Amino acid sequence: MSLIAKQPEGIPAIPGDTYQAICYLLIDIGTQHSELYDKDIPQVIIGWEIPELRIDVEREGQQVNLPRVISKTYTNSLHEKSTLTTHLVSWRGREFTKEEYDAFDLRNILGKNCLLTVTNALSSKGKTVAKIASVSKLVKGMTLIAKPENPVISFDMNEDGVTNIPEGLPDWIKEQIKKSIEYQAVQHAADNPALKAAHDAAGLNDNDNSDVAADDIPF
Repeated sequence: MSLIAKQPEGIPAIPGDTYQAICYLLIDIGTQHSELYDKDIPQVIIGWEIPELRIDVEREGQQVNLPRVISKTYTNSLHEKSTLTTHLVSWRGREFTKEEYDAFDLRNILGKNCLLTVTNALSSKGKTVAKIASVSKLVKGMTLIAKPENPVISFDMNEDGVTNIPEGLPDWIKEQIKKSIEYQAVQHAADNPALKAAHDAAGLNDNDNSDVAADDIPF
């Protein structure tokens, strides 16, 4: 035993810096209960690739070289003081219109480029972790990343069905979805025929597949 502490072996945290990135992941994780604030909060996870940072991973039995990825969990709210609003406005380079504030489709961010500022901090367990400090629009003249190298994944509980969790998600995101109030309610209803009938009648698993509105600044 030693009194010299060190970080455990494993994949090192993404170094603090500003990187060009592309959004490939948008996951509705439903309503999560916050122990800190003792309230229920709707949340989404947004994920980006950073192509200049690479890692070798095993996929379907083969070694492949892919970009490092990073994500952030946001309260799903366009309140003027929310972190999601701050980051989206900075990313777009302009404020939302009144109509956009009323109903902005987050799927517009998928496949879009941005600049991510990443910082490093020590977790409560003494491990270095990477955090997204800011998201902003590309500097004029920067070359766009054409498309993500990972499959683009989005999940909307209302449209896709609460329990229809996409394949290819990291286990920690799947577990977070399963902790949501919506997922727990569906699972409870599945064990109770009367509740299941009411759930089906309410159409909670209906798909809408509404079109995504086009926008060019940059979404």
